Parts: sequence; structure tokens; C-alpha cells
Amino acid sequence: MHTIMKSHNRPAATLIKEYCNKKSGKVSDARRELHRRFEHLDWSQQKKIMMAHLQSCSSDRNWAYTQLLSLWDESFIPIVEELWLTYHEERCSWIIVNHFPDDYLTAHLEELSQGRNYYFICRRLGQNEQFPIDASRLQPLDHLSLMANLGRDISAATALEQIFKIVKKECLSPHYFMPFRQWLDTRHVKPSPLHVRALDRAFYYLQALPDREALEQFSAWCDLVSDDLQHSDAFQSLLKEPISDDDFNQQVYHLLLEYMAKHLPAEIRNAYLLEMTERNSALEQLVGALDLEEDLTPPPPNTSCPF
Repeated sequence: MHTIMKSHNRPAATLIKEYCNKKSGKVSDARRELHRRFEHLDWSQQKKIMMAHLQSCSSDRNWAYTQLLSLWDESFIPIVEELWLTYHEERCSWIIVNHFPDDYLTAHLEELSQGRNYYFICRRLGQNEQFPIDASRLQPLDHLSLMANLGRDISAATALEQIFKIVKKECLSPHYFMPFRQWLDTRHVKPSPLHVRALDRAFYYLQALPDREALEQFSAWCDLVSDDLQHSDAFQSLLKEPISDDDFNQQVYHLLLEYMAKHLPAEIRNAYLLEMTERNSALEQLVGALDLEEDLTPPPPNTSCPF
């Protein structure tokens, strides 16, 4: 019988030396083996591996940044700061936002606040009530999440405005394949806006706000949409169609989005159109004469894709 021989594992220290020696001809093999063993090595060896990667190429630095998110040590502050000042890499900024001292974040706020970093900076610095939060730099759901988690006051009007922005976004880009509350195999005959994943999350955040007015108004709006939909001719006709339960549920979800769009406040529904008319008086006259509105009709579901 032919026996396949397996090589013995080389010591991690040897692999680190081979990885660091760019003339060894063994860098790729050493890197691959270090990554394979990494989570099972002790902390002192993990630190050496991450430090070596931080002093290597861009892809290796990005690998190290990812590890540092959960395996942080303040001894990495000098090299991470140097790398940030040199390269301004996105993943490097994640490390700073998550682990550097508050004073450093405050001093470098603008350069670190790109993209969704601003949300995570607000989560940290917002614990101080004096730290201002700019809602215009946040996605609506992120804004509601921050206000709820930080225990900050937010007016009912502002909260509802953020909710309805979420509604508009969901109507334009529906996620037919992932409603939050998994629908049963049978037909779903009591659709609600809360079946939309993002709106279910928004409802959760509203429940955590000190002021209950927004929660009550949003709940009433959900009931209005559901009632109007269930009494519509389109829904009643759909109940009689000889189609599969999956196809039925997707068509119901499509109708739900249509009725959510129907009941959106005009200033949210036509926000983009209003912004354009403010810049162009001729366009404003045309929109007024033709009584134009933004088309929020959601694209139809792909009935070949089940929930």
C-alpha cells in the first residue's frame, strides 16, 4: 500500500521569518500558512504576524486591519497612525474610529468622517451630549438608531420624516427576497408596512425614544396603509387568482409597497422634484401646470425567485 507522507508543521516563528524575508522565495507559502493557523496561535505570535503584515503591501495591510478590529492592543497606535497619515486607507480609518482615544477622533473628525465612519464616530463621541450630530450626514435608519441608543431627544416630525424617507427608498428598491418577518408557506392575507425589514427596525427604534408621539403616528399610518390595501380591488382580485403561494406573497408585497407610496406625505414623495424646481423657475411652472409627481411605482417582483 502506498502511503502519502505529510510534512510536519513548521514553527510559527520560522514562518514569520520567511514571510518577512522578501528574498526567501517562501513569502506566499508562509503567508498562506500563517493565515491558516492565525486564530489558533497565542497572542504574542498573533501580534508579530499583524505587525509584519502592517509593514507589507496594501492587501496584507488590509488583512491586518481586519484582524485588529477585534484583536486590538494600544501598542499598535503608533504604526496605525503612521499608516493612516501615509496612505489614508479606508480599513485603517476603521481601526482609528473604533479604537483610538476620543481626543484623536475629535482632532481629526473631518478626515475620518467619510462614508459610514461618521455613524460610528457619533456612536462613540455622541455619549457626550455636547457633541453635535448632523442628521444630513446619516442614513435615516442610522439616525434613528443613534437617537434611540444615545437616549437623545428627537421631535416627532423629524422622526417621521426619517421614517418616510425609508419608505420611499424601499419603494424604489424593493427587497422581495428578504421581508423581515418570514412569511408562512401559506398565503399572507394581512400585509403591513412592518413586514418591510427596514421599517420593522425603525419601529423598534421609535419604541426606544422618550417621546411616544412619533411611534403612535407611525402605528396609525401603518394601520391606514394596511386597511386601504386589504380593501382594494387589486388585493381582492389577487385573493382569487390561481397562483402559487410564493407568487401570491410576492405580488402582495408589491401591492404593499404601492400603497405605502400612495400614503407618503407629498413633501417626501416629491422631495427630489421640489429640489429641482427650486433651482429652475421654468421647471417649476411646468410641474405646476401638469401637476406632476415623482413616480414611486416599485418594480415588479421576479416571481421565479422565492422568498
